[in-house]
Amino acid sequence: MPPLLTLKDEVIQLWLCGTFIPAFHFVHGYDHGQQKARFQQVLDSGYLRPAAEVGAQNMYILDVLAGDDNNVFLSAVRPAQGMGGGTNFGFIFNALDLIQRGALLNEHDLLRDYEHATQEVAGRYYYSDSAHSASIYGRQRNTPEDRERFLSYQPWSSTGGGRAPAIREFLPEIVAALVAVQNKSRFVGDEAARELSLWAGKICGDANTLLDMAKSHVESQSEAFRKWYANAMQRWHGKRRPRREACASAARNTVAGEQLIHEVMFNSPPELLWPGRLPLDLAVAAFAIPSRHHGFSWPDDLFRLACYGTEA
Repeated sequence: MPPLLTLKDEVIQLWLCGTFIPAFHFVHGYDHGQQKARFQQVLDSGYLRPAAEVGAQNMYILDVLAGDDNNVFLSAVRPAQGMGGGTNFGFIFNALDLIQRGALLNEHDLLRDYEHATQEVAGRYYYSDSAHSASIYGRQRNTPEDRERFLSYQPWSSTGGGRAPAIREFLPEIVAALVAVQNKSRFVGDEAARELSLWAGKICGDANTLLDMAKSHVESQSEAFRKWYANAMQRWHGKRRPRREACASAARNTVAGEQLIHEVMFNSPPELLWPGRLPLDLAVAAFAIPSRHHGFSWPDDLFRLACYGTEA
């Protein structure tokens, strides 16, 4: 079993890439109890399994057609956009170590590219509006109902003569287009390590700079910090929010007007993909955060690190 982190700050500290570039895999569930149960199941099994083994209904149809359900997905440095923030359990790996062992790297989430590729193929048979609809149907979750609706979609032909072929009739063309997308945006080996290192150097450097800027406000008790801190304490008056939370909120707001925070906030992380089962023996650590914390928020939680010594 990998070492277990139970303090939120221990996980957040890794966002700064102090000794390695972290890769996160979050364990999801409807609530804290379900997350905890699933986390324990993974620990007991000794590995993370791809969706093809555990069920791919929560993946998008186009992702499954592209074969991505055969991979375990991880997010570099920070929680992935749209996921991870609401969960308190997961695993942390050394991203470069995984790449050296065969992990793949997507420079970004490929779903939008998959949509465009699907629309282009469908456009050979359908009017433009119908081709766009085809790509939207492919972006639904991979439930039996939605998958069948996608495959059986059959609008009017753009060349005349009644109905166009249903998507299932030219599905191999779509799959080939999805693979072509992967070939353009997916890296392996030294190239993957180089791309990841360049991206992480920038994002981690920017995160460290933002944290230093916020710390200077906290340590000097600047006018801006005192204003935001008083505002937070007044807003949370009577609520069970510790002073540490108010400090973190105030520290963030002192740098909220900086261009750098927007660059950090909207910098989409690359994805690491591990083919097949990922052994937990390769993990640097696991994390299980108490339920009083509500997952992670990037980059807002980073500013908790500016408030050590404040009442937790």
